[in-house]
Amino acid sequence: MNIQNTWEAETPILFTDLLLSASVDTEIIEDFSDPSFSDNLLLYGIPGTGKTAICSAILASRTGSQNISARNTYYNFKEREVRESINGEMLSRTAHMSKLCEEDITFIFDEIDELTINQQKEVTAFIDSMNRSKTPVTILATTNVDINTPLEARKLSSALLSRFTYTQCVQPQPAASYAPLVHKKLCAAGFQMSIDDSSEFLESQFADSLVSFRDVRASVNTLIRRRQRKTS
Repeated sequence: MNIQNTWEAETPILFTDLLLSASVDTEIIEDFSDPSFSDNLLLYGIPGTGKTAICSAILASRTGSQNISARNTYYNFKEREVRESINGEMLSRTAHMSKLCEEDITFIFDEIDELTINQQKEVTAFIDSMNRSKTPVTILATTNVDINTPLEARKLSSALLSRFTYTQCVQPQPAASYAPLVHKKLCAAGFQMSIDDSSEFLESQFADSLVSFRDVRASVNTLIRRRQRKTS
């Protein structure tokens, strides 16, 4: 076994593997997985709950590509260089090139609240221009901001928020709900573990706590690395 068997943040999650919290409307997510559906979706909630994983899974379903980082329509605004490059003209150019290549025009804006208010205005204007041109563009965005808390919501312009027809809160889930996904990951890493074994592992780590996708991934990686050391 090697380090590539660990469950890194960039590891793609397929749409069929998604674990959606009760706060998420499954039918809305399914709508966005259909490439013929064009609209804008904002996922919000505390860090680590799997918002980007949901966007990645939707994109994989829409395009057949599981590597969102390889697409020029994926922007992680936590990265300073990416954040500073964003403007309406660049987005329009990217959309135009995707259209020429007959690609599905789906943008992922990760951590959209990291943009300045002026940049948010540019994104808003870009969305409006695409609507006027009748070019079907889908925006999938994430934020750690609680858009229902007035003070927090100030980090996002009201105009930009209004361009998202659908907003969904992604919340932590009971640890046991991750058992099928953890089982699949451990099997892929070469471990002979049943779903019951995976459930027992999660219970030993988190008991009956509500946990984030990020927490589960870290615990699984720790288990994989420890077993790698024992077999090396």
